[in-house]
Amino acid sequence: MLRWTILLFLVSWLLPNLVRLNYIQQEIAAALSASLGRAVRIGDVHPHLVSGWQSGVGVGLGVEVENVEIAEDPRFGFEPLARIETVEARLAARSLWHARLEFSSIVLRNPSVNLVRNSSGEWNLLALPLSGGSPQDAPTDSPARPAQYPDLRIVDGRLNFKLDGRKKSVYLTQLFVEMSSPRGPEKPWEVKFAI
Repeated sequence: MLRWTILLFLVSWLLPNLVRLNYIQQEIAAALSASLGRAVRIGDVHPHLVSGWQSGVGVGLGVEVENVEIAEDPRFGFEPLARIETVEARLAARSLWHARLEFSSIVLRNPSVNLVRNSSGEWNLLALPLSGGSPQDAPTDSPARPAQYPDLRIVDGRLNFKLDGRKKSVYLTQLFVEMSSPRGPEKPWEVKFAI
């Protein structure tokens, strides 16, 4: 048992450091875009062994993506919604049946997120398809919504505030957020956070 644990640890440490999957960057960016409801640009991609932090499922295959940028809805400005140092995304089992990349959980490490209220009083995070709005509420350039959203975790995040086009000097740091996607129709998101 100890040998398997050591082997698993070595593989999980070596894979991201030695192997790059940049040849599938576009496909991963499209899958992340579909999961988050916004256009996404990404840097280097590495394979990654991910634990089932929310569902209690064991270790699964995933990807680690560096230097991620999530675009903003133009109604809220042109600065990105978020810049993220590292994203760890666990592949969903349904990916095998649908023959396309889908994620069951996404961990955002060291993200800097802009919370924006425009002159109409709308908030950018509430306009995300994740908030339960209908697909027609999403901007026309946003990707199609996935059949099921991934669970989302934010680790050591920073939240910036921008009101009516002006960034405020007040911000929150060291945020930890867990969002569990609805497990059925008409079910709410479950959100836990700490500062």
